[in-house]
Amino acid sequence: MPEDWITKVSDLTLCLSGYPIRIRLHTGRAKPYALEVDGEAVRSYSSLSQARHEALRSAAEWDKRVEQALADGTA
Repeated sequence: MPEDWITKVSDLTLCLSGYPIRIRLHTGRAKPYALEVDGEAVRSYSSLSQARHEALRSAAEWDKRVEQALADGTA
């Protein structure tokens, strides 16, 4: 699982390289960090470390889904 993050300063977004996973910062909110995973509901967190932990967990789940799709021949 990668640990490389690409910072997109223009929209205050961290993208997990190679995955459809993003953490967005929305200032002025009680839970300013939004975790976005393609195909899933947005989840909000009060700290970047919480959002990062869940992003890495989501990446591991993504790897399992891709692996299963490749094994099933559906990818």
